[in-house]
Amino acid sequence: AVIKSISRTPRITQEVIEMGEQLKRFDGEVLVLHAPDDAEVAFGDAQAMAGAGNHVRLVPMPGLGHRRIISDQRVFAELREFGGADMIASAEAA
Repeated sequence: AVIKSISRTPRITQEVIEMGEQLKRFDGEVLVLHAPDDAEVAFGDAQAMAGAGNHVRLVPMPGLGHRRIISDQRVFAELREFGGADMIASAEAA
């Protein structure tokens, strides 16, 4: 399912609750990268997803806000560690 809307406040949206339920059933490893200072998407949403189980790892990316996170080298380093060079090559090309 696609998250249709994301809360701009600390409250957890129904969509995030549903995503957490889906993540509980997912049998692979999941990496969640999120900036605690994101003014558009609450960090609590990422924390709720990370609460789905030990297979979900949340990596806070402080100082990156909502937009800088997509081009920061720290993010690419986490992706390399998580998914290998093939994953990062396609992310950097986008």
